[in-house]
Amino acid sequence: MRMQSSSRTQFLFLNAVVLFLVPLLFFSLNASSLCAQGRLQRVTNAVDESDPDFKKRQPKRKNSHSSAAHHNDHDYHDDDDDVKSLDEIGAELLGGLFLIGASSPWWGPHMALADSFAEPATLLPVPYENGHHGGLDIVPFSQGVGNDWQIRFLADYGTDFSGLERLGGQVKLDTTSRFGFETSWNRFTEDLGITDDTLWLGDANLTYRFAQNEAMQFHTGLGMNWLNDAGRTDLGANFTYGFELYPRKPWVIRGVVDLGRLGDTSRVHFRGDVGFVWNRFEIFTGYDIERISNINLQTWTSGIQFRY
Repeated sequence: MRMQSSSRTQFLFLNAVVLFLVPLLFFSLNASSLCAQGRLQRVTNAVDESDPDFKKRQPKRKNSHSSAAHHNDHDYHDDDDDVKSLDEIGAELLGGLFLIGASSPWWGPHMALADSFAEPATLLPVPYENGHHGGLDIVPFSQGVGNDWQIRFLADYGTDFSGLERLGGQVKLDTTSRFGFETSWNRFTEDLGITDDTLWLGDANLTYRFAQNEAMQFHTGLGMNWLNDAGRTDLGANFTYGFELYPRKPWVIRGVVDLGRLGDTSRVHFRGDVGFVWNRFEIFTGYDIERISNINLQTWTSGIQFRY
């Protein structure tokens, strides 16, 4: 049973890698044109003003058919009924396929991990503890060593080695009910030569762990983004989606994506980490990229996490 679950987890992890790494590669390849000085100021300007990438659309041209042509089209209206019906059927099929594909990040992991919602799970204070293959103690293999809730404290440092630095922190609450809460904040500092520029960025989200087994968990949620620069604060809605994989003791692999708004522009955030678990502590390294409007704030990161 566990071997089958492990195979499904490996297959699902490969799909998750594709889901998270393709956008990261896209942003990285386009980063060279976005690394000029003054990125933090450009972020602030984009948040306070309309996104410069969006242009006003041209008004649609009015139909210039003559009344005679209109009557001719009307004469053939009956002949086109069958074609329109086929078009409608095709549109419905395409719409159904789109919905299936768009919702696959939720039902796909749920099915692959064979999560029935009927097996309660508690949270291990130490991943891989007592022979477990991850961070959860799940019925019917439960050993009664997990807790009903868990709080994680995270601190990390990041740099792009080109004048941009980031200090970050996160507090995350998780429970056996699968509902949780997370909040993070980041202090970006950019070296402009003569002076430095500073910007604060963060979010807060209500989360739900919608798919789980001992080795892998997926969560999603909604919340808000915030940005503070020189005492001015801008807000916006946020959507978050992420996974956490325990492939083999003592390793942890995780990824997260955030999509939302900040003031008058968009925010896209990707992050991937690889961690080493030691007791309640975890040391990790990874890559983090914030894309606000068309500006990239990307850093290579390292940090520490503590589970309580």
